[in-house]
Amino acid sequence: MRKKRYVKEYCHVAHRAVKPTTMSPPTSEPSKQDTESTCGGRRLNRITKIIGGSRSTVESQPWIAAIFKGDGFICGGTLIAPCWVLTAAHCLPDGKRTSIKRYSVFLGKNAINETDSVKEQKFTVSEFVVHEDYDYTTENYNNDIALLKIVNSNGQCAERTDSVRTACLPPFQQKLPAGFYCEIAGYGRHQKGGFEYSRYLKQAQVHLISQNDCQNKYYSKDEVNENMLCAASGDWEEDACKVNHKFSLMIDEYDIWP
Repeated sequence: MRKKRYVKEYCHVAHRAVKPTTMSPPTSEPSKQDTESTCGGRRLNRITKIIGGSRSTVESQPWIAAIFKGDGFICGGTLIAPCWVLTAAHCLPDGKRTSIKRYSVFLGKNAINETDSVKEQKFTVSEFVVHEDYDYTTENYNNDIALLKIVNSNGQCAERTDSVRTACLPPFQQKLPAGFYCEIAGYGRHQKGGFEYSRYLKQAQVHLISQNDCQNKYYSKDEVNENMLCAASGDWEEDACKVNHKFSLMIDEYDIWP
């Protein structure tokens, strides 16, 4: 029997959040939404099976962001609020010196090399925040997290549509059990170590692996710490989305997806 392969990845974790008991007063510039009460909804459209995962429709993953530098796709992200996209810190390789003028963010994008003016929303990055403890000089992905503030040409943030929604953030310090099934989605490489990215948005189902197994059976404590999650599918080699750091990881709770 061929040994199963487990791959360590950076994940943006999101799911159903508790609704707030109070409402913030309305503001006009830019337009804002009650993200906590509107996050997590999606339309489960039919998907098509393809090599390296399942092709997904953007309506099924409406929080997925495609981040470009110039004309080139570099990273995926997750829309967690109308004005904010969560992504990996190493997508901003120059740290605080990163020039954000060349960065753009697309929401509602089915394919990274195609444009759909009806579904897509395009933004520039007005500012960014990188985790203060992320170390750019090493290959350790500890604290590899960043936020991008987005704005469109009219000075507004993301508008809620069928193809653009916010994901819910998890409760503070919530821990999920090993074996818990999740979903990953993004525009990743066709295979680990490859250079060609998937043209289309893809998704796959994975399950969480315990920290003990991940640290002792597959990696080490230096590679995987308590700030990280390990996730894999049973047939990773043949059927999972090989999306590397270009994907988001979601869980389903209360019959509402993030």
